Amino acid sequence: MLFLQTILRRGTHKDDGPYSKGNKDSQGTDNSLTSRRQSIPEDLRGVTIVELIKKEGSTLGLTISGGTDKDGKPRVSNLRPGGLAARSDQLNVGDYIKSVNGINLTKLRHEEIISLLKNVGERVVLEVEYELPPSAPDSTSGVISKTMEICLHKEGTSFGFVMRGGSHEDW
Repeated sequence: MLFLQTILRRGTHKDDGPYSKGNKDSQGTDNSLTSRRQSIPEDLRGVTIVELIKKEGSTLGLTISGGTDKDGKPRVSNLRPGGLAARSDQLNVGDYIKSVNGINLTKLRHEEIISLLKNVGERVVLEVEYELPPSAPDSTSGVISKTMEICLHKEGTSFGFVMRGGSHEDW
């Protein structure tokens, strides 16, 4: 089975830097929907490793929300169009960042995560947790099998979507 996951693009917003999400009310509380969502259920969770190579002086082109002081696990809240992370076609808005270059982010504050991302070298390895798409029901009585051939013509270096998953022994 082939699943395609839609990349959610958000409008521009004021932030405190290239990796920080600045969506706070007057009390300084982050009220965004993405930061309130704490976890992906075990049976709907996928984990992958994303490696990005950036040029000196450039940013990753992503915004992170969350941290121990921000009521949520660190997650991608925005991908800058044309930025390194968006061009890689390996990250989506809503993906959780579990580690950066082997450093676990679970117990880090937002500011520490931002500092870590700003000070990474040219090679960045992210451990990413993401939500798997729902699967078809187990009962085959209501499922109709259909095969479709699609021909995509690549413009530039990307087809413009992220493909995750694949064959699994249990399916």
